[in-house]
Amino acid sequence: MTSIRCVFAAEIPIVRNQNCPLHSHTCTELVYYKQGQGRLLQCDQQWPYQTGDLSINQPGQDHADHPDADGIQFCIGVSGCDADQLPSGLFPQLPEPIAQSILQLQEEMSRNGPRKQAHLDILAGWISLQLLRELKTFEPEPPQKPQAQAARELIDTRYSESISMDDLASRLHISSDHLRHIFKRDIGESPINYLIRKRLDVACELLTFSNCSVQEIAQQVGLENPYYFSRLFKKRQGITPTAYRRQTRSRPGNQAPRT
Repeated sequence: MTSIRCVFAAEIPIVRNQNCPLHSHTCTELVYYKQGQGRLLQCDQQWPYQTGDLSINQPGQDHADHPDADGIQFCIGVSGCDADQLPSGLFPQLPEPIAQSILQLQEEMSRNGPRKQAHLDILAGWISLQLLRELKTFEPEPPQKPQAQAARELIDTRYSESISMDDLASRLHISSDHLRHIFKRDIGESPINYLIRKRLDVACELLTFSNCSVQEIAQQVGLENPYYFSRLFKKRQGITPTAYRRQTRSRPGNQAPRT
């Protein structure tokens, strides 16, 4: 166990939608969420946090904060006292004794005197020891999938339903504009284009390998109006659904099962 050092300690006001970019530290960082809610991004994972939670970021570990509401965070940088052995991630509703120790360290920050740093070092070390003991039985929150990936999986499993971008964004607790932005950035196309492409890809398979009518296929891929489905299909594929079926059925091995 190396010597204890409180490298930094600061109360930070958080403003909704003012994201903190990815960064890392040379020490272990403890972030106590005194007020507010949002998402912790850590490496390729993310967790939703709320008031009373704690996150742990280890040295060199990229992390960022995307607040969904105004709030206050208290950040402590600590080295030594086996702080680098703490598990990283988000831990919900920090036990009261540890929360009180963090608030005590914050109170010590406002005091002056020749032994101020020594007091901070001791408190930071004590908090680390408390966490090492408590977190043996204190399970971290499971990480969320990146929101664009979660949106894509929702589309992949619900394309047959009547689903709008507002519905999709609501399920992920984000705005429609934010959904469009992150989906385009991470997936490479807009969510509506992805949904249409998914529906038409499934329609192509059904036209090739099933005996369902065009109207039935339209309904199975979430497009209730067969005329709209046919126009959309022709615009994307260059031919009508019926012509596509005729064309693909002429290829060896593509005959639909007999009924």
